[in-house]
Amino acid sequence: MGLDRTIRNLIHKKQERVNIGRGKPRLSDMKEGIPEFRFTDDEKLCMYIRYNNQLWRTRFDIEGTSSVGITIEV
Repeated sequence: MGLDRTIRNLIHKKQERVNIGRGKPRLSDMKEGIPEFRFTDDEKLCMYIRYNNQLWRTRFDIEGTSSVGITIEV
């Protein structure tokens, strides 16, 4: 028995392109568990997610430019 057309299309569908917005999102505009990528006012790319009615954020760095917030002396 063959797969119907809808199932075949879902199997072969590519992931949709990620949209990147501007500025910090409002908690009330976000849906629980759905990540949003934003380019913030301080020129950083961030991913925001709403979880337990709180807004969580992680920042991304350009490859090769990441830094750690501590100083190590040798």
